[in-house]
Amino acid sequence: MDRQQSALGHRRAFMRAVTGVAAVAVGGGLTRVLAQTSPTLTGTGDCRDEPGVQLLIDFSQGLPVGVTISELTPPPGWNLFPHPTLPTSLFIPPSWIGVAAWADSYSRSGRPNWTDVRPQVPQLNLLRVMSPDEEIAFEYIVGSILGQPLSPEQVAQVGKQSLLGEDPEVESVCTYVDMNPLSPSFLEADRFKRSVHITSGFAVGLESSFMPATTVTIQNFFGPRRDFEEIAREIFLRFVVQFMGGGGSEGGGGDGGGGGDDDDDDGDDDG
Repeated sequence: MDRQQSALGHRRAFMRAVTGVAAVAVGGGLTRVLAQTSPTLTGTGDCRDEPGVQLLIDFSQGLPVGVTISELTPPPGWNLFPHPTLPTSLFIPPSWIGVAAWADSYSRSGRPNWTDVRPQVPQLNLLRVMSPDEEIAFEYIVGSILGQPLSPEQVAQVGKQSLLGEDPEVESVCTYVDMNPLSPSFLEADRFKRSVHITSGFAVGLESSFMPATTVTIQNFFGPRRDFEEIAREIFLRFVVQFMGGGGSEGGGGDGGGGGDDDDDDGDDDG
């Protein structure tokens, strides 16, 4: 699969992960959204309670958000952060910090034990970018969690703890789970102290008597609640657009966040 196709695949993954939750949150407001409900979909809360959360959902569905894709290309001053082992790179704001990490073990509650030294065969691969004060962060996690297959809700807890720490005390804004056997997916938005956190993605269980596992793709968005809508519009949407394959800036490449395909079983692309 070439990079453009791969990037488009991750765009579709993001769209599928948030489309269902909008159907739950918006309720009777939009026929277009209601048409996308499914019998395997369940959800709680109202994502509109946090406008930045709803903004990301609306953009993923192609609804008007006051900005076009062409206006969301990274500004010329943004810098390229390439992941050393994933075919994934992002243009990020100046002075932001890019982190590559890997995990092959977990805490008792399921938090990945991230290390900057790559294990020989990592279970999870992490791309994290943070603002200099570490108050804003985005994560992309991909790989396979070994052991008995996990539900989307269980994988959501793994993703949530990656940034928030072990067993974080959160206030739920809205949740979404789709148990469609072809693409079990989740989205959970929470308030954490004075910030908002979103985790979304896929969890495909692989039954095997030899090596059962759960293939996962997770995206995390985190930022101060008071500014979360502005951060979602000015920063996070620009990251999402790069996963569409149109994230180049002046003097830079155009395939931005072209990560591996959604069916990558362990995220290991060294070979």
